[in-house]
Amino acid sequence: MSELFEHATEERDVIRILNSILEHELAGAVRYTQHSLMVFGIDRAPLVAWLRAQADESLLHAQQVGEMIVDLGGEVSLGIGPLLDATPRTATDILRESLVHETAAVAGYRSLLHLVEGRSVVLEEFARQMVANEVKHTAEVRKMLREPLGHDGEATDAAAYPVAAWGHRAAHPFEGFQQ
Repeated sequence: MSELFEHATEERDVIRILNSILEHELAGAVRYTQHSLMVFGIDRAPLVAWLRAQADESLLHAQQVGEMIVDLGGEVSLGIGPLLDATPRTATDILRESLVHETAAVAGYRSLLHLVEGRSVVLEEFARQMVANEVKHTAEVRKMLREPLGHDGEATDAAAYPVAAWGHRAAHPFEGFQQ
């Protein structure tokens, strides 16, 4: 047990959350990579570049989380988080799945922050930075899902509609994310 926690149970809880986050980030790297190969159409180039950058970032996050686990004396999970079973048909579908993924990442990092707040400056600052980073990602995806202003001056917000409205299985944002 490290000197950061009074009880081994607290440390095990932190390592468990970190492993869940690691698995989630690894799933993100796989998902973003797969999605980058599924994009077609006029907007392919910028969307593929964005998806591949997200895959790289998810892998970097997984590596950072893995280092934290090792620093605490824990064992790094060999698992990978759930991959959504619905095959996206459009760029909008892919972005909607990305929004679900990023929202779940925010929840994971917030859970970590809750557990380490006031106990470890390093873990607390890491968790805060990651919450901010993932919140920015969700905002970016929401902007990508917004439609340009129409003739009536109103924008259609694709992110506001449930996945089921697009003909796919609706997924709870935290489905599959273990705490």
